[in-house]
Amino acid sequence: MLCLSVDIDWAHDAVIADLLHLIEHHRAKATWFVTHATPLLADIRAAGRHELGLHPNFNPLLEGATGNARDTLLRLKEIVPEGVSARSHSLTRSSRLAVLFKSEGLGHESNYFVPPVAGNALAPWRDFAGLVQVPIRWEDDVRLIDPSIGEPIEHVGHLQPFVVDVHPIPTYLNTTTPADYERAKADASRPHDLAKLRRPAGCGGSRDRLVALLEAAATRGIAQVRVSELAPGAET
Repeated sequence: MLCLSVDIDWAHDAVIADLLHLIEHHRAKATWFVTHATPLLADIRAAGRHELGLHPNFNPLLEGATGNARDTLLRLKEIVPEGVSARSHSLTRSSRLAVLFKSEGLGHESNYFVPPVAGNALAPWRDFAGLVQVPIRWEDDVRLIDPSIGEPIEHVGHLQPFVVDVHPIPTYLNTTTPADYERAKADASRPHDLAKLRRPAGCGGSRDRLVALLEAAATRGIAQVRVSELAPGAET
């Protein structure tokens, strides 16, 4: 079972649109964790196979900014009122945030990264706050730093469920190293300039990995689900 998720991470509309087109081309479904308002949310909703979740950024609060976590979450809920799943930027989590998520009507949280080495079967579980915790098993940004997590095509059909986290800019750039992404940050708001930094297809970058995964899932008939559709092992 494949559960594809996307953290949109304030990417430019053209970059988000590029990833949406890629996913739609493979007739895949995804949970899109939203950081900001963009007209592309209407396109994602209209596509029909996807769902929107919340991607709140609590990092400024940890760094001493004024405000509170509830206001941060509520600002996003105004943009994505239908969202029932949360994944914090940088995977920031705590027991207090879990209680906050539940109190604001969320049902699923996906803030744990558990690498493939932890085992093939890792079912979601219901935590003390009543949230269904959905562990991430593979991330495109982690793969750039830690090749030991392997290629997603190796794990699809084996890790159950296989929750994958990808990001628009690394996919757009077809990044092969963390330096690719760092080098592109200055051009992140200028897609024309960003396009000049794209790695070619077949170089083994982040886009190539996602394409290979989606093609393998389609060829093998792997079932696809969204984050909110995953239930604890005893409830599946």
